Amino acid sequence: MLEKSLSIEAAGLSHQGLVREQNEDRFVIDQSIGCYLVADGMGGHQAGEVASRIAAEVISNKIARLEKKSRIDPSNALRDAILSAHQAIRKQAHRTISHQGMGSTIVILWQPATDNEMWLAHVGDSRTYLLRGTDFIRLTEDHTIFNQAKKAGLLGDDPTAYPPRSMLSQALGASDVIAPDLTRIDMEDGDTFLLCSDGLTDMLLDEQIETVLRSGSIPADLCQKLIQAALDQGGKDNVSVVLLQIHAALI
Repeated sequence: MLEKSLSIEAAGLSHQGLVREQNEDRFVIDQSIGCYLVADGMGGHQAGEVASRIAAEVISNKIARLEKKSRIDPSNALRDAILSAHQAIRKQAHRTISHQGMGSTIVILWQPATDNEMWLAHVGDSRTYLLRGTDFIRLTEDHTIFNQAKKAGLLGDDPTAYPPRSMLSQALGASDVIAPDLTRIDMEDGDTFLLCSDGLTDMLLDEQIETVLRSGSIPADLCQKLIQAALDQGGKDNVSVVLLQIHAALI
């Protein structure tokens, strides 16, 4: 009897934007270990670029080593990789004065085995979306002071009293303590996953992002369309996207 096996077609793209002098975002697509991530660095004197690079390298390297082991708990393994990146950034900041205070967001999708299970983890305000049939779902919740205040019902009627929407409540390296959000996802044929930095979501509404994703293109073309849409709206920040399309094949 024929069975369905799911495969992943992935692409990514990053752009400096139209305002920033350098690109402090970084993304990874490594299908050999099932790792897909976007990191958005912050800090002066190119420190943000350093932080996002450390985050991406430490996490992908930790996952690569995990692939050689059996009987791992994916949730604990992914949390450990993120905490290792957090500590690596803090150590580098302690060694170099110009790197002090640097940090990075992180959002990761990891397929730890050849089955249809995917694990999602994030710290900060880089996001993951899922397009599944008629549904368009934001899978991550921004780790920002604004979002914390909103959830607690602390936002008053005076808009000038609102905390800045971009002020993070936690980030790799920049926070004393981090608490990554982790979620297990069962992939389905036809799913489209989008990982992105806030350079996309600050420029485009969720409805605009959904419209692009429903345009029916292959992942590389959709990445181009998303980046261009952000640039058309001003491109005020670095913008990075990683797109995964899930396909079924009979085996």
